Amino acid sequence: MVFEGLNNTRDLGGLPAAGGKTVKPGRLFRSSQLFKATVNDIRTLQDLGLTKVIDLRSEEERREKPDPELKGTGYIFIPVLRDLAAGIRRDEKAEGKAVESVISHGLEEPGFSERYMCGLYRDLVTDPYTVSQYSRFVRELMTSENERVLWHCTAGKDRAGFAAVIVLKLLGVSDEDILKDYLLTQTCLAGEVEELIRRFVPPGAPAALSESVRTLFCAKQDFLDALYAAADEKYGSFQGFISTGLKVGSGEISRLRSIYLE
Repeated sequence: MVFEGLNNTRDLGGLPAAGGKTVKPGRLFRSSQLFKATVNDIRTLQDLGLTKVIDLRSEEERREKPDPELKGTGYIFIPVLRDLAAGIRRDEKAEGKAVESVISHGLEEPGFSERYMCGLYRDLVTDPYTVSQYSRFVRELMTSENERVLWHCTAGKDRAGFAAVIVLKLLGVSDEDILKDYLLTQTCLAGEVEELIRRFVPPGAPAALSESVRTLFCAKQDFLDALYAAADEKYGSFQGFISTGLKVGSGEISRLRSIYLE
């Protein structure tokens, strides 16, 4: 797929999965916001035959940058964050708060940005509301044998990235391949991150400040490691998070694999 305005949209098809099978191409897509889609991008998206778009953003983000209409596609709204989450949410209020916090603490507290983001990632598996919303997300994937689903947040990095981690774990994709897909976002968003640094970091500011802002808007293995550690602490393992937190049992896992693997 080639897009003009969507830098972080991709098909998860082809990844090796459970039982020697692979994820079916053209069935599961992760993305950043669709607001930037050009006319040609919208045509490409419609050609995918999407049956469902799952929007994980807040109401503020949706209002500021609404999705384009795709004919024949159902829209599901599952806001996975209840509260302001600067650095993950990207509405104007949250984004401004994130950078303000980094600028005020980044030079005085080395490593502040990474600790901040690791804390937000831990919340993805420990906050009851967020976990319940991801449980809803999983159930939306198993409502039809013929689903073609795209999910997105704003950058397609954190909320949509964790949704991809959940889906790929359920389908039996290896941790190594899951990490590769997650880190691919780093390449996809490199240009946008540099634009954010130019926008928020004052000219002549120390290089450490630019690096702090870059950490806030990038994808790093340390973030996923913090998430996995939190799942281990609260549920005993990531599988415990799936069964106890998401309330997804073996029968539901089998159904997902029957729909999305070949």
